[in-house]
Amino acid sequence: MGTRRYRIDLTTKGLVHIGNGRSLGKKDYFLQQGKIAVLDAKAFVSRLDEKRLEDYCRFLETDSRSGLDDFLDKHDLRGVAEKAVAYRLDAALKGRNGRGRYLEVGEFVKDAYGCPYVPGSSFKGMLRTVLLSALIEEGPEAFLQGYPQNGGWRRDKDAAAGIERQAFRGGDPRAVSDIMRFVSVSDSDPLDAGDLVFAGKYDKFSKGDAAEHKRRRGGRSANAGVGGNDLNIYRECLRPGTVATLHVGIDERIDERLPFPLDEDGLASLFQRFDARYRKCFLDAFEFEESPGGGAGGSGGADDGMCRYVVKSGPFEGKRCRNHAIAGTGYCNMHQDEAAAPSGALSKHGGLTCYLGGGVDFDSKTVLNALFACDAERLRETAHILYAQFPTKIDDRFSGGRHRALWNKVEGEGFPPKQMTAKFRGGAVSKAKDDHRHWMDEDLGVSPHTMKLGKVGDELLPMGKCSLCIVAEPLQGGFEGGAVR
Repeated sequence: MGTRRYRIDLTTKGLVHIGNGRSLGKKDYFLQQGKIAVLDAKAFVSRLDEKRLEDYCRFLETDSRSGLDDFLDKHDLRGVAEKAVAYRLDAALKGRNGRGRYLEVGEFVKDAYGCPYVPGSSFKGMLRTVLLSALIEEGPEAFLQGYPQNGGWRRDKDAAAGIERQAFRGGDPRAVSDIMRFVSVSDSDPLDAGDLVFAGKYDKFSKGDAAEHKRRRGGRSANAGVGGNDLNIYRECLRPGTVATLHVGIDERIDERLPFPLDEDGLASLFQRFDARYRKCFLDAFEFEESPGGGAGGSGGADDGMCRYVVKSGPFEGKRCRNHAIAGTGYCNMHQDEAAAPSGALSKHGGLTCYLGGGVDFDSKTVLNALFACDAERLRETAHILYAQFPTKIDDRFSGGRHRALWNKVEGEGFPPKQMTAKFRGGAVSKAKDDHRHWMDEDLGVSPHTMKLGKVGDELLPMGKCSLCIVAEPLQGGFEGGAVR
């Protein structure tokens, strides 16, 4: 038995966020000539004298409303800060009044040198979901036998673990590892910090959602052009057109435990089948037209007509070639040799679609679409799972009994509401209900009933969407891309 090796070229078609668990706040970045400049605190501190260092420490410790811009101007340190910038982003985020504003932004994972990268563990986790979905689709009845459905659709926290144990460990509860041990994925090559943007969160309503709750609050319905919700959640994301290269090794022993070989054709089939289910069960319920060429200032996707070659070393390392591709190859005349795998064989599978990272749609992270062939069952189960996480909460003492009517309506649909305590501001009620409306999903025909998008400026882009190209590589020792996951 040998090991199959593949190069995976991921090209972001939307916005990809893979967080490191930290956030950038108003004391971490400042505005410089219309751009966001993220401060390298270590380099900045090394340039301060004792007095200014004390001022900076006091600024960090205080719970002040002022941001880094205010501090730099007050202490005449803007010139020093401009020499201690970790990286810059293309455009500053602006508030409704057109002025710059500070935001709490989830940070993208970076290496020791401050360069963003795609962890192999993130890709492997996505591959695990795609593979599990395909295994379930081969025989969903066997997996449904152990799924809890005792009339009231009670959720069992061990249900997912049981399904994975059956698929990846042959149902053996004593097994300490599963078949994914036969798959290794490298981290991607380092990317450029200039590939990052700050993106807001936007929930788009489905086609059938008239958004009556918006109309009652004085807004317009979805059909009248509102379309969704801007949310005060921001993330650092890879911009569209960013190319990340990873390397995958698959021990051929995995084929003995699968109903199909996990070779180049098998991998491509996994992504094709998952994407087809995702479109049928979720995406088709939304009206969303993606920007041609990638949008958000990106250089476009793998099929945007531009060369896909990425410089491997030197001062332009990580940058994508700006030449137009020769039709059908994906590469310009200078880089035609890159269109072939090292073995001399052309890539058989390009233009596949996958969804990677955080902030993506629920359906792209789960296997319920494969588990339930019946649309009604799938909708009901997904709605109850989401409602268990985000139940309708009501304090029915306010709003002239209107919230009591909502309570009765939600309860009548078979979803028990929860009590909450109303919030007040200035002596008036500011919030007496928290309703994510998952009890409506079955009537709307899709669950969840919102599509997760990212917003950069005025442009809406799909979260996590990538174009994927699989290229077979010759057998040889080690990985070229980085750490193996």
